[in-house]
Formats: sequence, structure tokens, C-alpha cells
Amino acid sequence: MRRTLMTRISAMAMAAALCGCSTPTTPPMAGGDQMNLLGNPGFETSRAIAIKADAPRPWGELVKRGVEILTGDEVRMPISWLPNVDAGWARGVAASYRYVTGQPGRETHSGEHALFVSSKGAVDVMSGVGFSAVDDLEHASGRSALPLNKPFPFSFYAKGHGTVRCRLYTYLVGRENYGMYKATPETFTLTDQWRQYQGVLELSDPGPMHNVLFVISVINGEAAIDDVALRNTMDTQTQDEFKLRERR
Repeated sequence: MRRTLMTRISAMAMAAALCGCSTPTTPPMAGGDQMNLLGNPGFETSRAIAIKADAPRPWGELVKRGVEILTGDEVRMPISWLPNVDAGWARGVAASYRYVTGQPGRETHSGEHALFVSSKGAVDVMSGVGFSAVDDLEHASGRSALPLNKPFPFSFYAKGHGTVRCRLYTYLVGRENYGMYKATPETFTLTDQWRQYQGVLELSDPGPMHNVLFVISVINGEAAIDDVALRNTMDTQTQDEFKLRERR
């Protein structure tokens, strides 16, 4: 599906790069050679940034739009993740964006940090700058490539209420058109307990030289999010579950 953004998504990609969205350094996941492609998946690594009305996008935009967010000259925020102010975060939707510090099993799922997002509408948080879509995954750079026309899994832990949605955006730097790819299932309904949510994504050919973003949306509710994963291959169990859903 093709849509047009009022502001260029490439500007957000540039901001993401400046915020630390570089090649992920996550080690292989337990239980096999599948790697988590996302940088900072548990939000444990942060940096101090200025969050005030005259700060660069997206932080200055959030302040000017009345989003509930901690402000100051040195506010710690997780690297490799950014609110996408071109999708949601409008004035009047009572949105909030917080970097959480707490105890595992309570404020966080694991570790000391999580991300908290809320809104009366839909708001996007994005990661994954630099992914490419390739036909031959075996001979591509495994940490930065996603397969074409083959399903691949994602997962995250969350608690709260309302709905969470995961998607992929594809775009060309400097262009205003982008592609959107929905997940299966399309949405997840949260509970007040930490729980893992899993789904699959699939890319058809977005065109040459397109970049790919992984996006999480919180819709009409609030969510604490932690331990997000995106992989470019599926294990046997995930493949079987995906085939079962296709037959339903």
C-alpha cells in the first residue's frame, strides 16, 4: 500500500540515526542461530538529550504538541527508538512518552528499563533504520537484511490496556512516498500483566534501494513495552503456527 506523508519520513530516519540507530549488536538469541535484528531491544541503553520546545525533531515537536514527556537539557531516552511524529502524536490526543526505570516483573519485564506510551488515538514508535529487503537472505548481511516474499517473526512483551499494532514501513531517502506492510495478527489486545505477543511479517518487493522500518503503534490505551525482537528467519514451531493461521 502506498501513502504520502505530509513531512518526509526520511527526516525521521535521519533523526533515528543520530539517536543511535546503528547496526544492532545484539548477540544470538538463545535456542539457535536466530538473531534479534533490533538495536537496544530491552531499552537498557540510553543517552542524555535535550527535550524542549526548540529541540530538534521529534522531541521539540512532542513538547509543542502537548505530549506528556519529561523535559530538560539532559533527559535520558533509549537509543535506537524514536516516536514518529509523522504518524500520530497530534495535539489533543492526551499522549505520553516515558522512559521507565523499575523492577523486573513490575515496571519492566526484564532488566531495569522499559518504554511507556499512551494515547487516545494511535501513535507510532519506530526502530530498524537501515534494514534492506533482499531475495537471497543467505548471501546478504544477516543483521541488516529482511527476506522478500517469506514470513519472518517478531515479538514483544507488554502490559497495559488498549491495542498494540506492529508494521513495516519501506521508504526511499528524500522521497515522500512510503509502503506499509501489516502483520499477522494485525493487532494485539493488552492485559494488566506482562505477556509476550508474537506475530509474523512479510515483505513483497518494495522496489530497489528501499529502507525498512519496524514500527510499534499504541492505539487508544497505554502500554509498557519491553524486550522487542525481530528476526529474519523462523524456527519450525513458528512456521507451523503461521501455516495454521493461514488455513483458518
